[in-house]
Amino acid sequence: MARERYLVDVEPSQIRSEEKRELTAKEKRKNFWYYNKWKFLVGALLIALVVYFIVSVVMRVKPDYEIALMTSGGFSDPAIEQLESKLSTLGEDRNGDGKVIVQINKYSFGNSSGQTAMVDTAKIVADLDACQSMIFITDTVSLDNLIPSVGSSFFVDLETWDPVPDNLNDLTPIRAPYPEWKAFEDFRLDDVYFHTDSDEYTEKLMGRLRISLRTIVDTRHEDSKSKQEYFEASKTLVERVLSGEMPSEKTE
Repeated sequence: MARERYLVDVEPSQIRSEEKRELTAKEKRKNFWYYNKWKFLVGALLIALVVYFIVSVVMRVKPDYEIALMTSGGFSDPAIEQLESKLSTLGEDRNGDGKVIVQINKYSFGNSSGQTAMVDTAKIVADLDACQSMIFITDTVSLDNLIPSVGSSFFVDLETWDPVPDNLNDLTPIRAPYPEWKAFEDFRLDDVYFHTDSDEYTEKLMGRLRISLRTIVDTRHEDSKSKQEYFEASKTLVERVLSGEMPSEKTE
């Protein structure tokens, strides 16, 4: 009844004509877009994410060496980049891409709390299990926090290159302090943030560091040829850090 009340003065033919009117092409496109635009936008976003993931995987630079940096104090990204650059001069092009890339994995262990500590621990556990980083650069605090979890036999003696006993009390054989890194005698960090004295800044960050080499003995990677080769390459890199000998001098 309500419909008839509003259409008292309208001819039935007019009603049928209005009801049967077809939408124009422009109106159809507008109507289609109104009801489907979010489907297209979501689909486009998903496609963009897939493309980004594929490109990032294909174009990602694969490092020749990965090194775990574990310190109780912060290392800025520029300082890490400078350290990576210096270490790359001592390494070899292991993957044949024409360049030597050293990637430093920055971890905090025993120096954080709450959710941050859980994330840091998960990252370290994954690294340790995969033998991702063979070389460890630590300060005393971080190494002392790590040893109870992995045991001293996790590292090798830097003279014999064999794993040390698990109950080692004196950790001197497994860590070489920064002043013994002959390859770094002229190394200077540039403080890009505060522009402090380069020598003072370098000593503040680098002076407390120790370098160590992990072992793959008694791990699931012990029989892996690729991990054995990676260990030997990392061992050579540590030797060069300590001796100051450059790669070109070794091949002569």
